[in-house]
Amino acid sequence: MGRRLPPLPAIEAFLFAARSSSFRAAAQKLALSPSAFSRRLQTLETFAGVALFERSAPPTLTMAGRRYYQAIAGRLDEILAATETLRLIPDRQRLRLASPPSLAMNWLMPRFSNFTDQHPGLEVDIVICRDLNLLRLGKADVALASMLRDFTGLPTDPLAPLEAVAVAPRTLATGRPPPGSLNELPGHKLLGLEKPVDFWARWLDLAGYDGPKVEDPVRYETWGLMYEAAANGFGLTIAVSALANRYLRDGRLSPCFDISVEYNSGYRIVYASQKTRSDAGVRCLSAWLADEMLQSRDEFRALIKR
Repeated sequence: MGRRLPPLPAIEAFLFAARSSSFRAAAQKLALSPSAFSRRLQTLETFAGVALFERSAPPTLTMAGRRYYQAIAGRLDEILAATETLRLIPDRQRLRLASPPSLAMNWLMPRFSNFTDQHPGLEVDIVICRDLNLLRLGKADVALASMLRDFTGLPTDPLAPLEAVAVAPRTLATGRPPPGSLNELPGHKLLGLEKPVDFWARWLDLAGYDGPKVEDPVRYETWGLMYEAAANGFGLTIAVSALANRYLRDGRLSPCFDISVEYNSGYRIVYASQKTRSDAGVRCLSAWLADEMLQSRDEFRALIKR
């Protein structure tokens, strides 16, 4: 079967000739010599089997040339525009995502290969940051942060609210079993965080605890340290969705009783600027983060019920 389409460079030359005051001017726009430009037009006319231009000054389209121009001009403009847009898209885009250490270690890193597999054109550097200074200094594009931070001047989007349940190993290090109800909490060692200091107090309030005063928690600097201490039987702690899923999945920690609460705070996606927020690569990353957090919450619900 013979070739059905003329060479695209010949069609391009035809389009530029039809829109220019002379063949020489059209040739200059395409960075071609007049003779090279003329050969392209001749190629198209030979392919079509008809003359497309009256050889006059300025060049004038023949009737066949006018019909052909009207039929293809808009379509070729679309091809040229689409090609130019494609050339402006970088082969790879690099973003910097800042995350608190515990969230990075316990949630983000174990699943991030899924993102890189799905989006090979996006390279994301994950940097550890306890506050939002990297965003404000222009050293990160996106950050994950708890809702306790100061977001002044920074656009944000919420992730799924955190759900929480009191957990412990099957047997504590003392050989004592964990409590089986809220009323059995007094006398048990509680493990909490340095920040927020009201970690246990908020959970007890939301859970409806109205019993005797419980011990002040032993406080740890990070969620990871707190969960490792609890998994080794040093006391009870609070498992929150996303951060504690792997401990529940592995069976190192289990719910003490069937009471789960939802914190009215959680994590947010924070952007360096509104312009950054609207970037296509950033939108892709933030959509993935939101979806993964929802999946983690659903997994957490299933784990605490098994």
